[in-house]
Amino acid sequence: MNLHSHSISSLQGVLTVPGDKSISHRAAILGGLAEGVTEVDNFLCSEDCLNTLRAMEQLGAKVDVLEERQGYGPVRFRITGVAMSPKAPERPIDCGNSGTGMRLLAGMLANGSFHLGDWQTWLVFGSYVLCVLFEQFNMVHSYMMRSIAVDPSEVTQTLSVGLSVDHVMAIIASPIMGLIWSAWGVQYVFYLAALPVLFQLAAAAMMEEKQ
Repeated sequence: MNLHSHSISSLQGVLTVPGDKSISHRAAILGGLAEGVTEVDNFLCSEDCLNTLRAMEQLGAKVDVLEERQGYGPVRFRITGVAMSPKAPERPIDCGNSGTGMRLLAGMLANGSFHLGDWQTWLVFGSYVLCVLFEQFNMVHSYMMRSIAVDPSEVTQTLSVGLSVDHVMAIIASPIMGLIWSAWGVQYVFYLAALPVLFQLAAAAMMEEKQ
């Protein structure tokens, strides 16, 4: 097969690009929180963004679809907001696999606009916030290892192995914890998650200060 191409002097046409995922999440949330009606156009009707839109409906926002992509979902709609006063959902909010939606909604609801449960709920919420904060200080690991290492040349290898093990455990732990949750209940997931903390505290208590 022989293919021949020829140059052209100009290229004309109209191209409609899909909506941005990050902006679509925020458009649904901000429109759902606002007072009055917000019209959103070129919404990315992916599963993640649709889960965020459904979450805002559970929190009291009203969505009127103006244009829909067949087989996918709305791309243009009007959303009537709750004027910064979301109602308590009647069932758990399902974010699906959307980490962005979960983080944005958690921050939005952190001011306690409605009843959030007893002290255990606040304990879990506080633990989550601390966990996220501690993850931002991975550089501390390097400093800590160098301060206790007998041979400084082994620090880089140790940190690399630790990071690899951390990634592997994160992949393995998710399905295992899911099975434990389904079989015995969510409380046992938290019990098991607390064990590494106890081991680390015990290891820290047994360490001697380097002279």
